[in-house]
Amino acid sequence: MEGMTLREGGASLLTPASPLAAEFRVSATGGFNGDGHPDLIFQHAGDGSLQVAHLNDTTLLSTAALVPDRAAEPGWLVKGAADFDRDGKPDLLLAHPDGRAALWYMDGRTLVRGSLLFASPGTSLLPVVTDYNGDGSPDLVEQDALGQLAVRLMNGESLLTRLPVAVMLPGPSWSIVGPR
Repeated sequence: MEGMTLREGGASLLTPASPLAAEFRVSATGGFNGDGHPDLIFQHAGDGSLQVAHLNDTTLLSTAALVPDRAAEPGWLVKGAADFDRDGKPDLLLAHPDGRAALWYMDGRTLVRGSLLFASPGTSLLPVVTDYNGDGSPDLVEQDALGQLAVRLMNGESLLTRLPVAVMLPGPSWSIVGPR
């Protein structure tokens, strides 16, 4: 990634190259237009605005703002996308630096409803949203100020249990960047 441009060996991997500004960063992937191809959610590093890039493999079909195009309060970051309500459409997981986490239940690029999941001061959600216990519901991973990891096993927006992970990262400046 180089801003909005996916590159390999100096060449752009998107055709055509994205028209979005370099301040946008990929924050989630999911099938937001229902065509069976993954799309990219981009968030602006400054103002937090959100755009979806609809793709067909590596061909950029279109970009559009989410509705609404940002959280009402500054500081919220998209941490991932998964189908939390099992309606077949990806939803967005957002986190605030103060430890709050929220879900945006989406219909394509449109917010249907939002829900505050929890407040956990001193921890931060990692961009890891996957089903760890095989129950069909996405689970979350968090890291505390000392680098300790924990998995929040979820059922939709309900916490089933919080399990500490036996592995500690080398320090608080280290973080997990994805589920694989």
